[in-house]
Amino acid sequence: MSLQVLATVYDRQTSVVSSGPFVKSLKSSVIGDTVTVDLVFDRADSLHTRGTGDCAITAFSKNAIPGDHRCCAESPFQIGTSRGDWIRANFTISRNSVTLNAVVPATQGAPSDLRFSHENFPQCALYNGKGGPDDHSGVAAAPFRMSLFTDCPAATVACLGAMEALPSGQQCCTSSVAANETCIPNAGCYKAISKPLAG
Repeated sequence: MSLQVLATVYDRQTSVVSSGPFVKSLKSSVIGDTVTVDLVFDRADSLHTRGTGDCAITAFSKNAIPGDHRCCAESPFQIGTSRGDWIRANFTISRNSVTLNAVVPATQGAPSDLRFSHENFPQCALYNGKGGPDDHSGVAAAPFRMSLFTDCPAATVACLGAMEALPSGQQCCTSSVAANETCIPNAGCYKAISKPLAG
């Protein structure tokens, strides 16, 4: 927030990177079982990944499995399917764009959504600038989820998400028993939870 204040209140926009990269456009295609997604980011000078501040240490590190701290060895991008499965997508970065590739077998449903950094303890972040979490010369992208196509596939429901879901603002909620998602207007798809017990 302090970087936002410097840029907005003190008009130091040229010398201070005040926000992380965000998706400006998305183009996706499916050929056979391979999904390819091209993302172009805004505010993405020197776009790169780096482990989050404590990627080798989580809040539960006392109980963690040794060697399970992946940092950026595991992609922070996932492709969602109409069955509610999420599949890691390989990625490459070139200038201000990211290209994703994932194999999505037909048995797992039709590709529907893309999400970035949706984990309890994200290990890898996408930064602009030159730095990472410790040197304050780069700002991380916020987690996001968005639909891959204009029309959501069968077994999903179109849901207008939060502003994080730029450029379309749409997500495809999966209604399968396993995923059990519900659409919350202007907030996006959320896993449905059971109702609290009456007291």
